[in-house]
Amino acid sequence: MEITVNTKEEKAMYLAAQNDINHLFSAWSQRFTGKPSKEILAMIAIRLAYVNVEHNISEQRRNAVIDGIERSLDSVLLNTDSK
Repeated sequence: MEITVNTKEEKAMYLAAQNDINHLFSAWSQRFTGKPSKEILAMIAIRLAYVNVEHNISEQRRNAVIDGIERSLDSVLLNTDSK
């Protein structure tokens, strides 16, 4: 499969993702012998989607904390009561 990338950083990220998928496929193929490749790939897709959702939730929580800190700082530095 060929993917067009725009930067070296983007290429490195795609290669890292490809390596992760290949590693999981190899490990899970050995662990779940007898399962068809399509099923293992589906399991990998679900696992990667789960990790993505987990990351998004963590980012939302982190952003909420940062927003709270910014409001507190604004309140102290600007002597306001913005909530």
